[in-house]
Amino acid sequence: MAGAYLVEIDAYVPATWICGGDRVGLLAEPDTALATEARLETLRFSSGVGLMTKPHDDPPNTHYEPCVAVPFNFERLIFEDGVTAGAADAGYGEIELTNPSGDYDYLADCGLDGRRVRLLYGDEAGPLADFEEVFVGTLSQPEFSWRRIVLPVRDRGEELRRAIQQNVYAGDNDGPVGVEGGDSIKDKTKPLAFGRCRNVPTTCVNASTLTYQVHDGQVAAIPAVRDKGMPLTPAGDHPTAEALAAATFEAGQYATCLALGLFRLWAKPAGAVTADVDGDATGGVWAASVPAIIRRIALTRAGLAEADLDGAAFDALEAACPHVVSKFIDGGDKADLDEVFDDLCASIGAWWCFDRKGRLAVGRFEAPAGEPAATFTTVELLDGGEGLEILPARDLADGVPVYRVALEYQRNWAVQDDNDLAGGVPDALRDWLAEESRTVAVEDASVQVAHVLAPELSVTTTLDDAAAARAEADRLLALHGVPRLRMRLPVKRQFARGLDLCSVVAVRLDRFGLSEGRFFTVIGMAEEYETSRVTLEVWG
Repeated sequence: MAGAYLVEIDAYVPATWICGGDRVGLLAEPDTALATEARLETLRFSSGVGLMTKPHDDPPNTHYEPCVAVPFNFERLIFEDGVTAGAADAGYGEIELTNPSGDYDYLADCGLDGRRVRLLYGDEAGPLADFEEVFVGTLSQPEFSWRRIVLPVRDRGEELRRAIQQNVYAGDNDGPVGVEGGDSIKDKTKPLAFGRCRNVPTTCVNASTLTYQVHDGQVAAIPAVRDKGMPLTPAGDHPTAEALAAATFEAGQYATCLALGLFRLWAKPAGAVTADVDGDATGGVWAASVPAIIRRIALTRAGLAEADLDGAAFDALEAACPHVVSKFIDGGDKADLDEVFDDLCASIGAWWCFDRKGRLAVGRFEAPAGEPAATFTTVELLDGGEGLEILPARDLADGVPVYRVALEYQRNWAVQDDNDLAGGVPDALRDWLAEESRTVAVEDASVQVAHVLAPELSVTTTLDDAAAARAEADRLLALHGVPRLRMRLPVKRQFARGLDLCSVVAVRLDRFGLSEGRFFTVIGMAEEYETSRVTLEVWG
């Protein structure tokens, strides 16, 4: 039997439309009982002659409209084109529907942006349960012509292109009562702290009680508070804001309410108040590493559930990179979820993206090693390999190996010079407070013997620990301190099944020094389901 593609899209349908049976249409009498509230509906389309599900299918006896012309074209890259670090590059593609008679013009009135799209492939005579789920993603609004409708497809990363912090101060304190500030911070976003954040600026949330906030939620610890750089002495923790406000202690001390990310001073400060924070500890569990923090943010601030995460990928990255990192977003600052994920991942050479099933996945970019998932020769490549391209690696100096890696770590979130500090601040602390971060560097001078123009790789990270920073610098030098090859391989679709981003493949050709075979990591995939062509971008 012939194969068929099924497309399911979620649509916000206006109240003047009704979905019934296998059709969607405008109500002839909008004021009838059928014209209820606007609602979400799942609209179903197919390639070929259409498909009616069986009585035992889920959903049963449901028709998929036969209008899918081009089922799917989609492209994903771990990072931006040509580089092997930094921000993830979102996947983009489209699904094309035929519409010569205007049967699907109603889609122009439906809310599709940000809604789920699901693509399945299987035998059109088989049960729905046997169809393979090819992709789950997000839609943009459709593009119309006289005979066609193009549905722009995005991976679910589009859902993360919004502010990480939505909570703002109400500004409704009543004298010493409340921790929502007054008019001066009304509608200002609350600060967020993840991992180990050193010397962060603080937000005064009640001037009457000298109460400050460092995180919107529970934190693991506030091990240090400084007034104009001078360390204060901790005086205990209290379970509620009310208990914190009622606490008594002495000048030169501070008390905390870790459950709300608050602390309180006893005496009016002499200057800027800063703090060290072991950040978000929702549920009493401190999230300190890159994978732990991304998981925490995904579940508490991105609206995702555990089922939306590739748990095995998160566990693997945690095992490889358990290092403590630091990410702070000050009150009033704007940062999108995807930007925060990019910044965290860049610290350990990691990547994040949504997989074909719409699950958030993470991983570390490594040199290819292990058993290859596929081997490509002229047999597996389209046109016998004539479409193969050797591409420039644009990380640094057109791919020339680096001889030195300089890595910044242990971020100081509130740099303070002598004018900002009290005279009694110890010299070692004074020196540290004046610098934005610390630096570790490693090099291999032998690289410059073969590559006179070998550059230095400078990396800014959120890593906190010196040993972890040096280990990452060593890893980056090993990764980028040798010649690498980046290629684009057009492959017959059947030979790319099971491959995904970061899969390891082998390439064996009688060209380009590959006669003995060489391992590569897949860093990009462009999939054309109409032509059964997959173009792999590989690096190794």
